[in-house]
Amino acid sequence: MVLNWPYFQAHPGESALFFLGGLAWPGALAGGLLALGIYAWINHQPVRSLADALLPLAAGLAVSAWLGCWLEGCAYGPATNAWWGLPGKDEWGAAAQRIPTQLLGALLTLLVIGLLDWGQKRFDRSGLAAALALMGLSLELFGLSFLRADPAPLWNGVRLDAWAALVFAGIAGVAIIITALLRNEARERG
Repeated sequence: MVLNWPYFQAHPGESALFFLGGLAWPGALAGGLLALGIYAWINHQPVRSLADALLPLAAGLAVSAWLGCWLEGCAYGPATNAWWGLPGKDEWGAAAQRIPTQLLGALLTLLVIGLLDWGQKRFDRSGLAAALALMGLSLELFGLSFLRADPAPLWNGVRLDAWAALVFAGIAGVAIIITALLRNEARERG
């Protein structure tokens, strides 16, 4: 809703109708993190271990979102005549050979989560895999925002979703630092 504030100012009744589409990834991610925190608090469980356990689900959701965007014509790349361009449509349904931004997003997500899943057994602190995943996916979303051709609000010449990706990367950085400090604190006690 925040990314499309002018539209929802003109159509306030549609702001709660998320099932009609138009859910932007920053709001979905923020809502997911908030729900995770609330669930952990209510059930008296550590949020870090819950976040680690939900990594495969997060990967499935992110890959499905990228591929769903490819089918529906959102988050599309600019048209290209290059041999590696793939057919894709825009939000108006116009098909063209495009930079495969959505496919790149799906593949990079699988790579990031796959590497973390493989390496998770080597981490000696819960929450580190989830924090690294948030960092990797945030940086992926930031980079891919520059390959997107779909219209989006800008701030200082950069898409708002790119700024949101940087905010989430900052949150991930803080989580990584906190996890490292907790690990060092546990070592000093032991």
